[in-house]
Amino acid sequence: MKIKEIFTSLDRRIIYLLLLFAVIIPFLFNVEESPKTLPDTKNVFDFIEDTLTNNGKALLISVDYDPQAEPELTPMLESLIRHALYKKIPLMLMALYPQGVGLALRSVEHVKKEYNAAYGRDYVLLGWAPGGPMVVILGLGDSIGKVFKTDYYGNLVDTLPMMKNHFIKNLKQVGLAISLTAGSAYGAWIVYAHSGFNTPIATGVTGVVGTQIYPYLQSRQLVGGLIGLRSGAEYERILKEKGYSKTKFRPASRGMASQTFAHILFFIFIAMANIGLIIKRREK
Repeated sequence: MKIKEIFTSLDRRIIYLLLLFAVIIPFLFNVEESPKTLPDTKNVFDFIEDTLTNNGKALLISVDYDPQAEPELTPMLESLIRHALYKKIPLMLMALYPQGVGLALRSVEHVKKEYNAAYGRDYVLLGWAPGGPMVVILGLGDSIGKVFKTDYYGNLVDTLPMMKNHFIKNLKQVGLAISLTAGSAYGAWIVYAHSGFNTPIATGVTGVVGTQIYPYLQSRQLVGGLIGLRSGAEYERILKEKGYSKTKFRPASRGMASQTFAHILFFIFIAMANIGLIIKRREK
């Protein structure tokens, strides 16, 4: 078979098989890619590392996404949970949309074993409250216990040890609120929490949403932003270098390797097709 025929008539089943290998090899052989940390990712880390640690205020993470965005956003969520638990920062988890509660529960249950974290002492899962983003966030500014009278497990929120020991009553005791979203939920936190109660806000978004948050980063309405799988890998890298995380499975870092292998394969296929086309034209 001539080269032009190989390059221009490659069976699509072979292409799909090679792509499959490119995607799964990093997960089978623990191949990771840890990109250089960008400033917006480091800003989120530094704010938690320095400001929250020093002022003793809580970290509030709002899981505002559903399962279809999980591959990009859950690695961020787990890294943020690891950071908070390691630094003994009071951690509250909630969701503006019902789908996020189960994702928050699964992530914190997975991570807490590494740090011997206890529910009610080190972290609290508030859950979801009806009324929409405006009603919920404005309510949190007044009283967390009124919006979430009971937590996910049915306990009275105001009676939990973490809430009592750190005197957490409303957003004034929240040092940073982070919205992880595949849409624009971070906008509600900026409008109602930051503008209304001067609560520092950060966000983590999927790659396609990334360009939308830059105006808020430039205006300092967001203290920092995590964008796509790359930011998840960057945060995993920081935690590993600092010794905050001992886990050997870093999904974002392996996902970045999968993406890189797949992109290289795409470039090879594109080059092969163009070479084959050039050969055909010269023959004519």
